[in-house]
Amino acid sequence: MIVRETVHKLPLFSGVFFGNCTYFDIETTGLSPQRSHLCTLGIADRENDTLRLRQWVPEKPAEEADVLQAAAPFLQKAGTLVHFNGSSFDLPYLQKRCALYDLPDPFEGVKQLDLYRELRPFRGIFAAEHMRQKDLEAWLGIPRKDQLSGKDVISRYRRYLETGETACIEQVLLHNAEDVLHLARLQQLLVYPALCRGEFALERWEVQTVVPAPVSVSGAAADESQNYAHSFQESHTEGSPSDSAEKVSGPGTSSATEMPSLPLAAEDICSFDPDSAVDVSAPLSHTGHRILTFHLYMDIPLPKPLQLTEWPYSLEGEGHTIRLQIQGRSGELRHFFSPWKDYYYFPEEDQAYHKSVAMFADPAHRKKATAATCYQRRQGLFFPQPTALLTPVFYETDSKGTPWFPAAAVDTAGTDLLQKYVCEILCRILRTR
Repeated sequence: MIVRETVHKLPLFSGVFFGNCTYFDIETTGLSPQRSHLCTLGIADRENDTLRLRQWVPEKPAEEADVLQAAAPFLQKAGTLVHFNGSSFDLPYLQKRCALYDLPDPFEGVKQLDLYRELRPFRGIFAAEHMRQKDLEAWLGIPRKDQLSGKDVISRYRRYLETGETACIEQVLLHNAEDVLHLARLQQLLVYPALCRGEFALERWEVQTVVPAPVSVSGAAADESQNYAHSFQESHTEGSPSDSAEKVSGPGTSSATEMPSLPLAAEDICSFDPDSAVDVSAPLSHTGHRILTFHLYMDIPLPKPLQLTEWPYSLEGEGHTIRLQIQGRSGELRHFFSPWKDYYYFPEEDQAYHKSVAMFADPAHRKKATAATCYQRRQGLFFPQPTALLTPVFYETDSKGTPWFPAAAVDTAGTDLLQKYVCEILCRILRTR
């Protein structure tokens, strides 16, 4: 049995998510645990700012049980065992091989982190159709000295058993070493599921009138355009990005912001906004449209600059900062009531009222409401949401379309609810596209 132990420098970003990680990978002579056996097993433990890699190679099939017994203590003491698709192959394979030799399950009670399962919903970001470990390494720009495929590993190992050729087993060990060590570097990709879980600070938000380039607004029109902003007071350590962030003064701040605009459908052009002093009858190029922007901060930096758009949402980020933009619309939407059997519909007003009020009206001007007519209309500025989270909820024609909320709801919603709203949008943008 070959036993090799080497020490490697730990990437700076590793361990951000889990403080006590053990990285693990195996190479086998086939996929079936009944008709193949282990050829290499590698485990890397964290020791301060280094990774200590241990590798075992059976020099004949009969030594496989010795390898399993030697590696078991390192697997069992793992705080979090990190692997890539090990839940589907590596773990069940070793469990069956251990059972063959009447050895205990080395993974019993051990916390698992399968990077493949965690990252697969985000494969659209990585442009990795097959989601192989090497695909993610290539996306991050992680170089590999090893050029062997899985079949090559098997052929090199078998050749070593037959001839004892050292170069063959060195190639197998290199392949396994890079598979194990690169797991630590792939951990930085966990920033994307962390975003969807809400592991960020919601620093501030603002509703802006956006003037599409190259048209600029100046003079009285610029003075009249509204930039409605609000800052969340969060506790940050001195010197953090939030301390140096631009302060916004709140409602009434005068500003015409020129920034990249989201795709705008003709029916979404701002036609009426009672809160705005802008001439809403003017063409869009002279008035702009409304964007709700959330500014986020993450303790863990993005591994690469990010820019994604799924109308009406747009996301961009670099380093620790992320900006989420939501396209608003001004005009008329409908708020539906339930249960509709408790309401009357007034065709002349095109609105419904509760029976406690409608009963006093002339019966000739009212009729029983239906699910389709049980609504009241409101003019104003609205923003979309993936689910009916922020209230009151409005729709375009019926309650089965995209839910919207009035801009004022952002003022009344607490930070926790806004955080959940942002998370829903992030999941929609970041998950499989």
